[in-house]
Amino acid sequence: MNIQNYLEEKKQLHKKLLEFLENESNVEEYFQNLVGLIHDQKIHENREELKAVLRLVIKIANNHKRTSDFFDKIEQFINIFKENIKQTFSNYEIFDIIKSNKRIILYFIEEKLMVPDESISHKLMPENLTFSNMKYIRSLYPFYFFNEFKIKIQQKFPNEEHEVYSKMNLELFEKKRKIGENDSLICELIRNDLIEEFISYVNKTNFSLSSTIESSIFETNSFLLKNEPTLIEYSAFFGSTQIFKYL
Repeated sequence: MNIQNYLEEKKQLHKKLLEFLENESNVEEYFQNLVGLIHDQKIHENREELKAVLRLVIKIANNHKRTSDFFDKIEQFINIFKENIKQTFSNYEIFDIIKSNKRIILYFIEEKLMVPDESISHKLMPENLTFSNMKYIRSLYPFYFFNEFKIKIQQKFPNEEHEVYSKMNLELFEKKRKIGENDSLICELIRNDLIEEFISYVNKTNFSLSSTIESSIFETNSFLLKNEPTLIEYSAFFGSTQIFKYL
Protein backbone atom coordinates (compact mmCIF):
# COMPACT_ATOMS: atom_id res chain seq x y z
CA MET A 1 0.00 0.00 0.00
CA ASN A 2 1.36 3.43 -0.92
CA ILE A 3 1.52 6.26 1.59
CA GLN A 4 -1.41 8.14 0.07
CA ASN A 5 -3.75 5.17 0.42
CA TYR A 6 -2.53 4.55 3.96
CA LEU A 7 -3.22 8.15 4.99
CA GLU A 8 -6.65 7.98 3.41
CA GLU A 9 -7.42 4.86 5.47
CA LYS A 10 -6.42 6.63 8.68
CA LYS A 11 -8.54 9.67 7.77
CA GLN A 12 -11.53 7.39 7.24
CA LEU A 13 -10.98 5.72 10.61
CA HIS A 14 -10.74 9.09 12.34
CA LYS A 15 -13.90 10.26 10.59
CA LYS A 16 -15.91 7.14 11.50
CA LEU A 17 -14.77 7.28 15.11
CA LEU A 18 -15.83 10.92 15.46
CA GLU A 19 -19.17 10.18 13.81
CA PHE A 20 -19.78 7.48 16.41
CA LEU A 21 -18.76 9.71 19.32
CA GLU A 22 -20.59 12.85 18.20
CA ASN A 23 -23.95 11.56 16.99
CA GLU A 24 -26.82 10.95 19.40
CA SER A 25 -29.10 9.18 16.93
CA ASN A 26 -28.43 6.00 14.92
CA VAL A 27 -25.60 5.26 17.36
CA GLU A 28 -25.61 1.52 16.70
CA GLU A 29 -25.41 2.08 12.94
CA TYR A 30 -22.39 4.37 13.35
CA PHE A 31 -20.78 1.84 15.68
CA GLN A 32 -21.25 -1.04 13.25
CA ASN A 33 -19.82 1.07 10.41
CA LEU A 34 -16.80 1.72 12.61
CA VAL A 35 -16.41 -1.97 13.48
CA GLY A 36 -16.61 -2.90 9.79
CA LEU A 37 -13.90 -0.40 8.90
CA ILE A 38 -11.63 -1.69 11.66
CA HIS A 39 -11.95 -5.25 10.39
CA ASP A 40 -11.40 -4.14 6.79
CA GLN A 41 -8.17 -2.39 7.81
CA LYS A 42 -7.14 -5.45 9.89
CA ILE A 43 -6.07 -3.28 12.80
CA HIS A 44 -6.41 -6.24 15.21
CA GLU A 45 -3.62 -8.08 13.41
CA ASN A 46 -0.95 -5.39 13.55
CA ARG A 47 0.76 -4.35 16.79
CA GLU A 48 1.75 -0.89 15.56
CA GLU A 49 -1.68 -0.19 14.10
CA LEU A 50 -3.32 -1.21 17.36
CA LYS A 51 -1.00 1.08 19.31
CA ALA A 52 -1.75 3.95 16.89
CA VAL A 53 -5.50 3.47 17.34
CA LEU A 54 -5.19 3.53 21.13
CA ARG A 55 -3.11 6.70 20.94
CA LEU A 56 -5.77 8.24 18.69
CA VAL A 57 -8.47 7.41 21.24
CA ILE A 58 -6.42 8.97 24.02
CA LYS A 59 -5.90 12.17 21.98
CA ILE A 60 -9.63 12.42 21.35
CA ALA A 61 -10.49 11.64 24.98
CA ASN A 62 -8.08 14.34 26.14
CA ASN A 63 -9.27 17.09 23.82
CA HIS A 64 -12.81 16.44 22.60
CA LYS A 65 -15.91 18.03 24.11
CA ARG A 66 -17.45 15.56 26.54
CA THR A 67 -21.12 14.65 26.37
CA SER A 68 -22.95 12.60 29.01
CA ASP A 69 -22.23 9.32 27.17
CA PHE A 70 -18.77 10.27 25.88
CA PHE A 71 -16.77 7.83 28.00
CA ASP A 72 -19.37 5.09 27.56
CA LYS A 73 -18.74 5.30 23.82
CA ILE A 74 -14.96 5.45 24.29
CA GLU A 75 -15.15 2.28 26.38
CA GLN A 76 -17.39 0.60 23.82
CA PHE A 77 -14.80 1.35 21.16
CA ILE A 78 -11.88 0.07 23.24
CA ASN A 79 -13.83 -3.13 23.93
CA ILE A 80 -13.50 -4.01 20.26
CA PHE A 81 -9.77 -4.57 20.89
CA LYS A 82 -9.99 -5.98 24.40
CA GLU A 83 -8.50 -9.41 23.77
CA ASN A 84 -5.93 -8.05 21.31
CA ILE A 85 -4.70 -5.54 23.88
CA LYS A 86 -4.20 -8.29 26.47
CA GLN A 87 -2.31 -10.50 24.05
CA THR A 88 -0.19 -7.80 22.42
CA PHE A 89 1.15 -5.46 25.09
CA SER A 90 2.82 -5.79 28.44
CA ASN A 91 1.27 -4.17 31.50
CA TYR A 92 3.69 -1.25 31.46
CA GLU A 93 3.39 -0.80 27.68
CA ILE A 94 -0.36 -0.33 28.13
CA PHE A 95 0.20 2.27 30.83
CA ASP A 96 2.70 4.08 28.62
CA ILE A 97 0.15 4.30 25.80
CA ILE A 98 -2.79 5.55 27.89
CA LYS A 99 -0.93 7.41 30.68
CA SER A 100 -2.20 10.89 29.77
CA ASN A 101 -5.83 10.10 30.65
CA LYS A 102 -6.73 9.13 34.23
CA ARG A 103 -10.30 8.19 33.32
CA ILE A 104 -9.21 5.68 30.70
CA ILE A 105 -6.54 4.24 32.99
CA LEU A 106 -9.32 3.62 35.52
CA TYR A 107 -11.35 1.79 32.88
CA PHE A 108 -8.37 -0.38 31.93
CA ILE A 109 -7.84 -1.31 35.58
CA GLU A 110 -11.51 -2.11 36.13
CA GLU A 111 -11.59 -4.29 33.01
CA LYS A 112 -8.36 -6.04 34.10
CA LEU A 113 -6.60 -4.88 30.95
CA MET A 114 -3.94 -3.34 33.19
CA VAL A 115 -2.75 -4.13 36.70
CA PRO A 116 -1.75 -1.24 39.02
CA ASP A 117 1.55 -2.92 39.89
CA GLU A 118 4.83 -1.73 41.39
CA SER A 119 6.24 -0.43 38.11
CA ILE A 120 3.26 1.89 37.64
CA SER A 121 3.26 2.88 41.29
CA HIS A 122 6.91 3.85 41.00
CA LYS A 123 6.15 5.94 37.90
CA LEU A 124 3.34 7.82 39.62
CA MET A 125 5.25 8.25 42.87
CA PRO A 126 9.03 8.11 42.31
CA GLU A 127 11.23 7.38 45.32
CA ASN A 128 13.38 10.46 44.81
CA LEU A 129 11.18 13.37 43.86
CA THR A 130 12.47 16.04 41.50
CA PHE A 131 10.59 18.72 39.58
CA SER A 132 10.94 16.78 36.33
CA ASN A 133 9.52 13.49 37.65
CA MET A 134 6.61 14.94 39.63
CA LYS A 135 4.22 15.52 36.73
CA TYR A 136 1.85 12.76 37.84
CA ILE A 137 1.82 14.05 41.39
CA ARG A 138 1.16 17.61 40.17
CA SER A 139 -1.78 16.22 38.19
CA LEU A 140 -2.98 14.39 41.33
CA TYR A 141 -2.78 10.91 39.80
CA PRO A 142 -1.88 9.11 43.05
CA PHE A 143 -4.95 10.45 44.86
CA TYR A 144 -7.30 9.71 41.97
CA PHE A 145 -6.01 6.13 42.23
CA PHE A 146 -6.10 6.14 46.01
CA ASN A 147 -7.88 2.77 46.18
CA GLU A 148 -5.27 1.11 44.00
CA PHE A 149 -2.18 2.57 45.73
CA LYS A 150 -3.52 3.29 49.21
CA ILE A 151 -0.62 1.95 51.29
CA LYS A 152 2.11 3.69 49.30
CA ILE A 153 0.18 6.97 49.21
CA GLN A 154 -0.28 6.94 52.97
CA GLN A 155 3.41 6.27 53.41
CA LYS A 156 4.56 8.92 50.97
CA PHE A 157 2.00 11.63 51.75
CA PRO A 158 1.05 11.25 55.42
CA ASN A 159 -0.94 14.44 55.90
CA GLU A 160 -4.47 15.36 56.87
CA GLU A 161 -5.56 16.55 53.43
CA HIS A 162 -5.06 13.14 51.89
CA GLU A 163 -6.53 11.45 54.94
CA VAL A 164 -9.80 13.19 54.06
CA TYR A 165 -9.86 11.35 50.74
CA SER A 166 -9.13 8.04 52.43
CA LYS A 167 -12.20 8.48 54.62
CA MET A 168 -14.53 9.56 51.83
CA ASN A 169 -17.53 7.33 51.30
CA LEU A 170 -16.32 4.66 48.87
CA GLU A 171 -19.45 4.77 46.72
CA LEU A 172 -19.21 8.55 46.39
CA PHE A 173 -15.49 8.36 45.64
CA GLU A 174 -16.08 5.84 42.83
CA LYS A 175 -18.95 7.89 41.42
CA LYS A 176 -16.80 11.02 41.27
CA ARG A 177 -13.93 9.11 39.65
CA LYS A 178 -16.25 7.86 36.92
CA ILE A 179 -17.60 11.35 36.23
CA GLY A 180 -14.01 12.55 35.92
CA GLU A 181 -14.74 16.26 36.43
CA ASN A 182 -13.85 18.83 39.07
CA ASP A 183 -16.25 18.02 41.91
CA SER A 184 -16.61 21.53 43.37
CA LEU A 185 -20.11 23.02 43.32
CA ILE A 186 -19.01 26.13 41.44
CA CYS A 187 -17.58 23.96 38.65
CA GLU A 188 -20.71 21.84 38.45
CA LEU A 189 -22.87 24.96 38.13
CA ILE A 190 -20.64 26.32 35.38
CA ARG A 191 -20.48 23.06 33.41
CA ASN A 192 -24.28 22.82 33.40
CA ASP A 193 -24.65 26.56 32.66
CA LEU A 194 -27.04 27.00 35.61
CA ILE A 195 -27.03 30.78 35.59
CA GLU A 196 -29.61 31.43 38.33
CA GLU A 197 -28.05 28.92 40.72
CA PHE A 198 -24.62 30.30 39.88
CA ILE A 199 -25.60 33.90 40.70
CA SER A 200 -27.30 32.77 43.91
CA TYR A 201 -24.24 30.81 45.01
CA VAL A 202 -21.85 33.66 44.23
CA ASN A 203 -23.99 36.15 46.16
CA LYS A 204 -24.49 33.89 49.19
CA THR A 205 -20.82 32.96 49.52
CA ASN A 206 -19.24 36.23 48.30
CA PHE A 207 -17.35 34.10 45.81
CA SER A 208 -14.85 36.22 43.89
CA LEU A 209 -15.54 36.26 40.16
CA SER A 210 -11.82 36.71 39.53
CA SER A 211 -11.01 33.44 41.28
CA THR A 212 -9.21 30.59 39.58
CA ILE A 213 -10.58 27.06 39.68
CA GLU A 214 -9.09 25.04 42.53
CA SER A 215 -7.59 21.70 41.56
CA SER A 216 -9.56 18.52 42.12
CA ILE A 217 -8.31 14.95 42.30
CA PHE A 218 -11.31 13.94 40.18
CA GLU A 219 -10.40 16.16 37.23
CA THR A 220 -9.34 14.05 34.24
CA ASN A 221 -9.04 16.63 31.47
CA SER A 222 -5.33 17.02 30.72
CA PHE A 223 -5.64 20.71 29.79
CA LEU A 224 -7.47 21.61 32.99
CA LEU A 225 -5.01 19.55 35.04
CA LYS A 226 -2.08 21.54 33.69
CA ASN A 227 -3.68 24.97 34.05
CA GLU A 228 -5.59 26.97 36.62
CA PRO A 229 -8.43 28.54 34.62
CA THR A 230 -10.41 31.52 35.83
CA LEU A 231 -14.18 31.20 36.09
CA ILE A 232 -14.69 32.86 32.72
CA GLU A 233 -12.09 30.61 31.10
CA TYR A 234 -13.74 27.54 32.63
CA SER A 235 -17.15 28.61 31.36
CA ALA A 236 -15.72 29.22 27.87
CA PHE A 237 -14.06 25.78 27.93
CA PHE A 238 -17.42 24.10 28.55
CA GLY A 239 -19.43 26.36 26.27
CA SER A 240 -21.55 27.67 29.15
CA THR A 241 -22.86 30.69 27.28
CA GLN A 242 -25.18 32.14 29.93
CA ILE A 243 -22.56 32.16 32.67
CA PHE A 244 -19.89 33.33 30.22
CA LYS A 245 -22.01 36.35 29.26
CA TYR A 246 -22.70 37.10 32.93
CA LEU A 247 -19.00 36.99 33.79
